[in-house]
Amino acid sequence: FDPATNFMRGKNKNGTWQSPFVPEKWGDAFTEGCSWHYTWAVFHDPKGLMNLMGGKENFVEKLDSLFTAPPKFDDSYYGGQIHEITEMLIANMGQYAHGNQPIQHGIYLYNYAGEPWKAQKLVRQVMDHLYTPAPDGLCGDEDNGQTSAWYVFSAMGIYSVCPGYTQYVLGSPLFNKITLHLENGNTFVVE
Repeated sequence: FDPATNFMRGKNKNGTWQSPFVPEKWGDAFTEGCSWHYTWAVFHDPKGLMNLMGGKENFVEKLDSLFTAPPKFDDSYYGGQIHEITEMLIANMGQYAHGNQPIQHGIYLYNYAGEPWKAQKLVRQVMDHLYTPAPDGLCGDEDNGQTSAWYVFSAMGIYSVCPGYTQYVLGSPLFNKITLHLENGNTFVVE
């Protein structure tokens, strides 16, 4: 994290920051994404990231900007526009690139900053506009089922920001009640 730019930023082998810094540059230090996406990839410690950014207010302001910044990009590392960039442009949600996994949890970070209504609104927007019940209904890559899993969990109204943790955050459920039959024989009901 570079406090001078308020973004995650690549470093050179000798420990110096990569320069010039262009947060919209896809590739290089960031696989199939850019600093706008990977800045939020602190799944295990959103509060730590919040502290790095100077507290809740600054964190929320930066998170808001993810969805309102112009969707410009620098594809010079790849030598052309890769499909993940195209998917970001089609989504029309600023720098948020839901079609690629590194930022899919980003919406839910509002919960950690005490503004869950923003997460709920954006979750519903993504479910309503970026997923359809058609053969091409997924809005991007389906790497290991992540894009579908995002939808299923979001439709249930819960999401695991950090896989492997036993904590889930709340979203905007599509159903009044769901019942999960777990492998251990237990039943989990969300109303």
